[in-house]
Amino acid sequence: MHVAVQPCGNLPAQLNYIKTIDNLVNAERLKKHLKPSEYDSMLASCGENFNVWGVLKGHQKKWESLNPGDFVIFYKSGKFILKAKISYKVRSFSAAKEIWGMYDENETWECLYFLDGLELIDLPVREYNKAMGYKLNNVVQGFDVFREEKAQALAELLAIPEDDLSDGEQASMSSDFLKLSLAEQLKNINSLDVSYKRKSRVEMGIFRRHLFSNNAVGRCAICGGNFPTGLLIAAHIKKRAKCDDEQKRDLNVVMPACKLGCDALFEDGYIVVGDSGDIEIGSKLKKITSGLSEKVTFLIGKKCEAFKKNTTAPYFDWHRRYHAGI
Repeated sequence: MHVAVQPCGNLPAQLNYIKTIDNLVNAERLKKHLKPSEYDSMLASCGENFNVWGVLKGHQKKWESLNPGDFVIFYKSGKFILKAKISYKVRSFSAAKEIWGMYDENETWECLYFLDGLELIDLPVREYNKAMGYKLNNVVQGFDVFREEKAQALAELLAIPEDDLSDGEQASMSSDFLKLSLAEQLKNINSLDVSYKRKSRVEMGIFRRHLFSNNAVGRCAICGGNFPTGLLIAAHIKKRAKCDDEQKRDLNVVMPACKLGCDALFEDGYIVVGDSGDIEIGSKLKKITSGLSEKVTFLIGKKCEAFKKNTTAPYFDWHRRYHAGI
């Protein structure tokens, strides 16, 4: 996970804040400025109306380190005033010019990042400085992106839920570790000099990169819907607590499942996957309600896109037998 610090106190930033934080931007305004694939990803990740921010190209390197799922906090007049989650990013000079105009005759805020889950906060800079190990009178100067211990300190200060921390846990890894393939990273995870809790997040981060890479949009293996990756889980087919050590290190033990019901229905055994890959009714449907019946009926008979005879089938078989009490 990364956490960006975004000052917004000077006059241009205050005007931009009014335009795209206090007010939403409609996607149609950007359609002609983005490639079709970029526009489609933006729509899937952000919807038709969204909040967005941007930085000048001089900050491109720091901007490039941000990923969907990272967080940003906005700073003004001695305190942090807003926390948000990054849902998508794209670089476009003309799109930035469309929504904010020009910074000067040559530059605009062309490195865009789109925001979700905006939350007003009131965090004095002294508390920030204390958490970060700075002098209490330290002044926030410019846009910056933090990782590793600094990002973790900010996450704790901002009370970011544990579930939101998994995507960016590459920060815990050495450069040598990152050169390994994802499968090798899983096998060597115990070599990391970090706490058990952080190893668990590193593990989940590896699974998510296996399933989603850095894509803004992914596909649920159960319902087949395309969703922003923030709405998709790296769901264990076989419960992690029941896996042996080798299975915990197997990339095939997880699949993408959406938070809109599929993950819970599968995890709790309301649906199972048959030996041909078809989604079937699970034994728990003896306790059914009309709402549950509607959800499950939509899925029954669909092909589970994660089912593969030679890799994932044994895990689905375990899941089916486990919930049948066999």
